[in-house]
Amino acid sequence: MYATTHSQAGQLLIGGFEGTTVTQQASDLITKHHVGLMILSSRNFATAAQTQLLILELQRLAHDSGYTYPLLFAIDQEGGMMNLLFDEENITQFPGAMALAATGSEDLVYDVCKAIAVELKSIGFNLILGPVLDVVTAMGNHLIGVRSFSSTVEEVVKYGAAAARGLRAGGMMTAGKHFPGIGSAAVDSVLELPMMPESLAQIEGANAVPFARLIEAGLLDAVSVAGCAVPNISPEETHACLSPVVINQLLRGKLRFNGVVISECLEMDALYRNYGLSQGVIMAIFAGCDLVMVCHDYTLQEEALTLISKAMMYGNLAPGMFRRALERVEALQRQLPPWEQVSQPLTLSPEARLAHQVLSQLAYQKSVTLVRDYNNCLPLDKFLEAPAVPETDRLDILLLTPLLDPLYTLKPGADVTPDAYRGEEVFQAFGLLLSQYNYNVTHTTYTANGLTSLHESLLMRARVVIVATAESSRYMFQIGIVKHISILCSATPPKPLVLLAVSSPYDFYYNRNIGSVYISSYEYTENALAQVPGILFGEREARGSIPGEGRNRLRKVNRLWLVDDFDVQRDWPGVKKLWRDEFAGDGDETLFAPPGNPVLFFRWMFLLLSSTAAVQKHFVVRNSSMNTVLGVCFVWVNAVSCTGNIHCILVDKARRHQSIGKNLHARAMRYLTQERGVTRVYLGAAFPLVIIPSSAAHRLHQTLQNLNGWDSGAVVPFLRAVGWSLTSGATNYPQYVMKMDNLQDWLVPKKIFRELMIVGVQFDICRDVTQLLPLIRDHYSNPFGVELYQEAYRHLNKGVQIIVALEPAAQGVVGGIILFTNKSALTKYYPFLEELSPAGMGTPPTVGGIAGQFIDLAYSNLTEVFNFGLICTAIRYFKAQAVSQCAICGINEKQVSGVTEFGFSPWKTYFDQYEVKTFK
Repeated sequence: MYATTHSQAGQLLIGGFEGTTVTQQASDLITKHHVGLMILSSRNFATAAQTQLLILELQRLAHDSGYTYPLLFAIDQEGGMMNLLFDEENITQFPGAMALAATGSEDLVYDVCKAIAVELKSIGFNLILGPVLDVVTAMGNHLIGVRSFSSTVEEVVKYGAAAARGLRAGGMMTAGKHFPGIGSAAVDSVLELPMMPESLAQIEGANAVPFARLIEAGLLDAVSVAGCAVPNISPEETHACLSPVVINQLLRGKLRFNGVVISECLEMDALYRNYGLSQGVIMAIFAGCDLVMVCHDYTLQEEALTLISKAMMYGNLAPGMFRRALERVEALQRQLPPWEQVSQPLTLSPEARLAHQVLSQLAYQKSVTLVRDYNNCLPLDKFLEAPAVPETDRLDILLLTPLLDPLYTLKPGADVTPDAYRGEEVFQAFGLLLSQYNYNVTHTTYTANGLTSLHESLLMRARVVIVATAESSRYMFQIGIVKHISILCSATPPKPLVLLAVSSPYDFYYNRNIGSVYISSYEYTENALAQVPGILFGEREARGSIPGEGRNRLRKVNRLWLVDDFDVQRDWPGVKKLWRDEFAGDGDETLFAPPGNPVLFFRWMFLLLSSTAAVQKHFVVRNSSMNTVLGVCFVWVNAVSCTGNIHCILVDKARRHQSIGKNLHARAMRYLTQERGVTRVYLGAAFPLVIIPSSAAHRLHQTLQNLNGWDSGAVVPFLRAVGWSLTSGATNYPQYVMKMDNLQDWLVPKKIFRELMIVGVQFDICRDVTQLLPLIRDHYSNPFGVELYQEAYRHLNKGVQIIVALEPAAQGVVGGIILFTNKSALTKYYPFLEELSPAGMGTPPTVGGIAGQFIDLAYSNLTEVFNFGLICTAIRYFKAQAVSQCAICGINEKQVSGVTEFGFSPWKTYFDQYEVKTFK
């Protein structure tokens, strides 16, 4: 402990100075005032080597001045856009807090923060003002923004703890900030001061929770208290760091923090004007601060030191208050290495620096987030494949960026356009990276003055437009400009608009109707922007997700939507657009396989919906003002078997997770069970077989059987949320559609021919379906088999036939199969049959379809032979009709190999149903 009052006062001050060498101010702070902690900022940095030498000289000065412990050196180095110390060769650029949290990896956060600490320690620092533990509850808050880990308390705790562990493991003492948590603070335009609106109870329940958890875990050596106003807690004190309620009552009392408390810099304008420095110092110490910060002005530093000394001598404050503060500061100093270690410069090995570069690259790769790509615009190559105009006039990509303050001082000789505006160089390297893909790239800026005629001309010429935005909630002119650009990009012919948020990911997060693609890089460092071109051109996937949101997170939005009955004339255009947008997704995004011939698909879909409108009802959620469809639910009812099914629910990609699907499902279930009185409701169905699932849907079904399989994203949580159990061990198995080409060359396999001759089964055309229906009801696994046969009988001899298998002795019907062609009305239930017809060849050729095969279970030992006989008869029938191609539905996995021997090959896969619910 220092003997003199003045020396003790120096231990309670954090001082700073301007200069890259030991100035007179720095020397006096140490030799005359025994300041115990120095904070260095960008004013003190030129290079890492220079900063290391500066710290060594200051430590030697402290040692020669009789310091008991080495000096504490603090730095505000958060990563991302908040790096005060920049040296491209010796200091690794790492992502900031929100970008790190976007990786979803606590281990990566730990490793990065440890690497940051190791590098800072090698320079001579021992205390870092971090981690940032603010919860960004106000999404437009530019005071904290991407400096925070997340908008949720849980994630701030998780990643904040990982960061603190990493910083400590790397050799740094930690000072969590900005207590009590200023994630919701906004600047008052009158007072020109950040204001926190929360009450003390609200702060305890949310804002301060991350601090409480890290204090409980023993991960914070110090806490830095914010300088914002807390009018609902301490109306008398303008700043949190001057409030006894915030520090002594909450931080010391309820949170039981016994470490060092650091004040905000007391030179800040609002405090200086309201109280003056002297009063601010006394109020901060009285409130519970152990260290008061005066960063710049030496006169003010001397004033603060004199005031602390007088307060100690004359008893202005309780003596125990100073004693406890000195003890806490000394406890921090005891953690420092001995003088002999501090006086020796540390070096970081080339291997360690390389490892840090690799780690940085990994962190940036995993952080960049593809927020949305509704229309499968990525990769962009598809829009740039062939020049639309001569090479000299070609404009492939237009890059529009705001003017942003450069993060780093440009190196001598840096390649910057001579007449560029200040801030334009921020995106220059990004534009060059885009041009390396051999596309013509034009880069220009936009300002609050709006778009010029030159901008509009470039927009009309460009084939792809990329617009960068930064803190649009703060610089709101960006919103209007992006909307203007969006309108121009939607003109004929439309072109993709890529929105790139280079700071807050919330710039256009909620405005989902703007932009074809939305990407967040969380920062505009060259390291972050360098990851974006590879994502745009399909070289790598975007692996990040917005902290607190999550790419696959199902947001619980309890919202009531008006559900209308589907009207085919009114709603068909909107439903058709929904399908087109859904088909535009890739295999991992959509659960519906795009049809091979969309024109024919929509033709048959419209025919099915319009021809059955009198007996089948479907449901939509609409925007009636714009006459658009936001979601649709197709259901089907079989009155004969008293069963129904939910065929599919499709919601506009921009409107998902807003309860539209939930409302559609609830309305469909009420209709089926209450209005139609069905006894069983099936999820999914094979009749009508209008919608063929994609490969993603097959993985989904595998997930339902084994929930440790494919990541089904929001689908499984949604279905469970609306009441489907989706338990593992489901008994349903895939069904196959198999096709045969060159049918005219087909011959009956000899093996099948011999077996049919031995059994003696006969086949004939069915002339009375009533004899079939009881058999179908008892022995056909498809619950819609009766309806299928009734529909086939209704169109008998109009491109539709029913073949029956007859038992040799009594000539009783033991099985059946349906034959139809693409010229028959039955095709509306199986529209994919048209895909066998080559497009663009005038009148499409006749194609055959086979469905509904079944065998009486009493003949289970002959099921395979009877089935093969029915199929043979169907093929022979089509062959006689000069049909060249046909497809057969409803082949299970056990039958595939046998049907393949006939000359069929697998074509499509589907499921009869995914789950069934029974109602009394």
